This record gives sequence, C-alpha cells and structure tokens, in this order.
Amino acid sequence: QKGNLADAVKMLGRGLMLADSNAVLMTDLATVQLKAFEQSRDSTDLDQAERHLLRAITLQPNYATAHLKTSYLYYLRADYGRAWQYLHQARHIDLNSIELVYLNDLMQKQPDPQRFFR
Repeated sequence: QKGNLADAVKMLGRGLMLADSNAVLMTDLATVQLKAFEQSRDSTDLDQAERHLLRAITLQPNYATAHLKTSYLYYLRADYGRAWQYLHQARHIDLNSIELVYLNDLMQKQPDPQRFFR
C-alpha cells in the first residue's frame, strides 16, 4: 500500500479485526500509523499506534520489532528516556533489530543513559 497510508491503515485494521491477538499485525498497523503521523502531525495517529504497540508487547513480549517501534513512538513524542528504555528492550531481545539510522538520531537527541551505545 505505498503512498496511501489511510488505505493501508484501513486494510490492516480490518485484518486486526479478524486476528485481534496477532502482535505482528498490530505492529505493522502501528508502523503505518507512525508514518501517517510523520506526514500529518495528527496526534491521534500516535495515540492509536501506542495502543497497538503496547498491546503487541503484552501479547508477544519477545517481539523485538514491537519494542523498537515503541521506542520510535516515544522518540516522536520527544520522550527520549522512554525511547531509550524500549530500544534497550529490543536490543536485549535481538541486537540485529536495531535500525542504525534511528539509533544515531536518538543519540543526537540524548546520549544513551546505559552507555551501551556511544
């Protein structure tokens, strides 16, 4: 669904209605909502993404991507402490899940409080 985020949100939302405990699908939906926020700056997108990501983590606590996307959500909210918390949770689960461009962006906003990344 390139280019049409609203359609992607609707389609993924319908899928979630059929599979309401699918953490991967929730994370995909939240990822599209984060992209929609980046374009529109509508905080409703962030609120919905947060709800989906936190539920995905509850359902599948070892899903590193959900933690990483939650980190990015808090980065977008300028809550860098929480962004680092979720990034480190993702790192503990799967170091390879860390997106280096995002990591550098977060480090520019606030140094790693755990001093793992320098």
